[in-house]
Amino acid sequence: MKILFLNGSPNPDGATAAILSVIQGAAEEKGHICRCICLGEMDIHFCVGCKSCYETGTCCQQDDMDEIHAAMEEADVIVMGLPSYWGDMPGHAKTFIDRTTPYCDTNAGHSSFSDGKIGYAVAVRAGPTTRESDHLIASIEHFYGHLHIEMKGSAYLTLADTKEQVLARKEEVLAQCSEWF
Repeated sequence: MKILFLNGSPNPDGATAAILSVIQGAAEEKGHICRCICLGEMDIHFCVGCKSCYETGTCCQQDDMDEIHAAMEEADVIVMGLPSYWGDMPGHAKTFIDRTTPYCDTNAGHSSFSDGKIGYAVAVRAGPTTRESDHLIASIEHFYGHLHIEMKGSAYLTLADTKEQVLARKEEVLAQCSEWF
């Protein structure tokens, strides 16, 4: 199985990268082919609201979104991880979602990914409550729904502000996703 991990953090080596790395390691141990893309390292322009993709199914802008969409198409499973920034996803992660509008099922001329894709959501936050984690997971589930990616599960950590704090709780992460792949 091919699994794409989307790191929605601007930090390619932070807490979100660490939790995805733990999950990716478990998937690779089971023989799955994995790839991770850190959205913060990609050139993703803001949606300009021209709505040309409503008719054409493609975006008029040229940047790294073509590469990301190709990786999404190639994957059987997509795992999207988001950190909480002020109780929501980082701006560039939202920009990525906005730029996936050509694949949104609410647009008549939309493109589509192959059928049968499944997805998982991962949230990481520094604070102690789960409210923000629940919001991030719900946002990913909403995103997947419009792309016809079946959400199969989620995992999250609170009180995890650093890579070291995540890695110290590796067993907790693995327990949350033990049935994923």
